[in-house]
Amino acid sequence: MRLRPTFAALKERLDALCAAPAFATLGLLGLAALYFAAYLSHPDLPFDGCAKGWWAHWDQLRYLESARSLGAGSLDPQTYWYPLGYPLLGAPFARSLPLHLFLPVNLACTLAAAALFWMLARRWFGPAASAALLGLCLWLLSVEAGISLLEPWNTIPTMSLAYGMLWVSGLPGFSLGRTLGLFALAGAAYLVRPVDAAFLLPIAACSCLRADSGRERLGALLAGLTLFALFPLCVAGLNVWVFGSWRTPYELNSAQVGFGWRGLVRKAYSLFVDGLPVYGQARTALLPRMPWLLLAPLGLWAAWRRDRAWAGGAGASLLLCLLAYSLYNDFTPHNIYAFELIHYLFWLLPVCLLLAALALRDGMLLHPGPLAALILAGLTLMTLRLEAHDAGSGVVDAQGRLELPGGAAPRVDMALLGAAVTEPGSLVSMISNGAGPLAPYRDYLLWNDQEQAHLLFASPQEPGRLRLTDPAFFGRAVRLRTTGFGLRDIKGMEELVLRALGGRVVRLAVAHVRRGPESGAEALLVVEGWPAALDGASGWFVGVGGIAAFSSSRPLLPLTRPLAVAAAPGKVGLACPLPGPVPAGTPLMVAALDEFGRVLAVWRGVLGE
Repeated sequence: MRLRPTFAALKERLDALCAAPAFATLGLLGLAALYFAAYLSHPDLPFDGCAKGWWAHWDQLRYLESARSLGAGSLDPQTYWYPLGYPLLGAPFARSLPLHLFLPVNLACTLAAAALFWMLARRWFGPAASAALLGLCLWLLSVEAGISLLEPWNTIPTMSLAYGMLWVSGLPGFSLGRTLGLFALAGAAYLVRPVDAAFLLPIAACSCLRADSGRERLGALLAGLTLFALFPLCVAGLNVWVFGSWRTPYELNSAQVGFGWRGLVRKAYSLFVDGLPVYGQARTALLPRMPWLLLAPLGLWAAWRRDRAWAGGAGASLLLCLLAYSLYNDFTPHNIYAFELIHYLFWLLPVCLLLAALALRDGMLLHPGPLAALILAGLTLMTLRLEAHDAGSGVVDAQGRLELPGGAAPRVDMALLGAAVTEPGSLVSMISNGAGPLAPYRDYLLWNDQEQAHLLFASPQEPGRLRLTDPAFFGRAVRLRTTGFGLRDIKGMEELVLRALGGRVVRLAVAHVRRGPESGAEALLVVEGWPAALDGASGWFVGVGGIAAFSSSRPLLPLTRPLAVAAAPGKVGLACPLPGPVPAGTPLMVAALDEFGRVLAVWRGVLGE
């Protein structure tokens, strides 16, 4: 009976503690200490006497060259690549901190973003709950934060600008000066990263809705857009002075990479649901890593019921960002983590977590409409499955044509080459289809993994008309595939759960029991090739009878490297000891685990004779 008053008293004390100025100061100092610890432990941290660290990376080296040039008081076409806003922030530290000139900038922007996030959360939650949400962000997004906030990226200052705009736009009442300030912040984002400024403009534009009359709203919007336009005009003038053109080489390069609507559904599914069927990436899909993203639209609706101007601007900004990068041809599952492009989206992830918390706090799941929409979305994602099917195989001849002895499908979406090839370092076409050369990124993507090269076409191609014009392709084995959506069976749903846990599911091609020493047994799993995921395996876990055995705490069994299988040409066998004699016909699950117990791959099948 006294629980509720005790809890209320505890909450009141915690809120009073977290609302004190000293708490904010200590919190920022703690975050700064945490940032320094993570920064100093970064594996690519540059320091005297070592390799270049992250300055060997393309983007970071361009920032460094621009900042050093600006710090020396010069600007030339050789050092002007990315927009100058971010290098300009690091230029004052080019001499005092030559290898870490962006550290003060990144630290200040990160602390500002954290403080603004806490202030934004205070609109809907108490001080203690807001601090807890900030800590929850650091925990749930630790991997993404390590990628996006430690290395030099020009998305770091735009993140703090975005949070500042979200906070200011939620202030009650209308003020022309405040509205113009929002447009000025969007203009400042243009100096750093123009595409992010396009995402932030809706926040400023929707703040005009707070005005009392339509005439006042229109006047504020026109004044704000005029102020914002000054920033692109100044940048264009600088570009003409440096390059003789209002567009920089970086902008021309980005335009050639471009945005594409073709294959958007396939790409969006691979980015958000499952990247394995098409891109071969089992752990990069965003929804399995961050399932709370599904609650963000419900939280946005809850915010809409409180403040339509804020929710409209925030919702449009988040949606534009997700749509634009889904359309960007170089933003794909195979490079979102491997090449750290997750930093494009990082700023919106804490906002979505905040909206998800608001949805739960307001009980949006108890409303029939939102609950039905969430259930429908969940069932759709669990039922639909993107599949890749074999459509023929052969070899690339000396003229770059495909020799397919067994024939092929009329149109194909993918080609897998038997070994890695050199990825294009420029936008020169390496493929034609009879109608002319195919443009890299716009018409096809090429990437390598440890086993083979992948060609993914933006639209289906006729195999007989394809010609691989680069000699690097000649003489290589090729497998063609088509892609399409199908219904996921019950086992497929189990695979989705296992992948969410970090596992990659491969169907058993052949399995049988062999008698082992001391009356033991051994299962031989016959698969196509040695899966790259198993390179880091340190042992097997064997479950007999189904997935229920997966949670057992049995010790790992020794791992045997691939065996030759004479009866299955082109395949290898993985020998795995069983925990004891197992009769034929028993369902079996075999998981390969790393030294930390994380799932690398899972096989399921029925043991044969």
